[in-house]
Amino acid sequence: MTIKKANGNQSAKRKRVAPKIKGQIIIAGPAAKLGAEKLKEKKNTSSKTPSAPTSTSTSVTEATTKEGATEPKKKRPFFNVNEYQQRLEATNPGCKPIPEGKRLCLDKKSFVITGALESLHRTEVVDLIKQYGGLIRTNISSRTNFVIVGQEPAPGKVSLMEKHKTKQLTEDDLFAMISNSK
Repeated sequence: MTIKKANGNQSAKRKRVAPKIKGQIIIAGPAAKLGAEKLKEKKNTSSKTPSAPTSTSTSVTEATTKEGATEPKKKRPFFNVNEYQQRLEATNPGCKPIPEGKRLCLDKKSFVITGALESLHRTEVVDLIKQYGGLIRTNISSRTNFVIVGQEPAPGKVSLMEKHKTKQLTEDDLFAMISNSK
């Protein structure tokens, strides 16, 4: 295969690498060449026998750390499911009665919930707000009317509340808002 340049000169011929089949995966191009070299290295190292058995068993990572190389860090999960589940749960469920108010007392008002609430699970608060005509948003913007703040609110949401000057409510304030609408 030859490649012509814009001025008409021909460059050197490129070598095509045949695709390598590894199980069900076909590797082609430069990756195939690298893969073939690694396989050769594995075969060469596996065919060598150790000269004398060692008395103590050390793992590969320990051996590399003794030579001065640093051990790779364990990957921390990006999203911790347990923390998220704890944040959704109420800290003291059922300690306060659920208020009753007018049918659409929260009509055309948007809410964002952050942190762990005291007496209601987050889904229960969402259902309560929707029942009275309110809107639930996930992020704070200029369209957000109220932010319901629980324990340990997200730092990003706190900074957005200050930026947009959004009114903060506690769970008690929300209950009072609903019950005072009668």
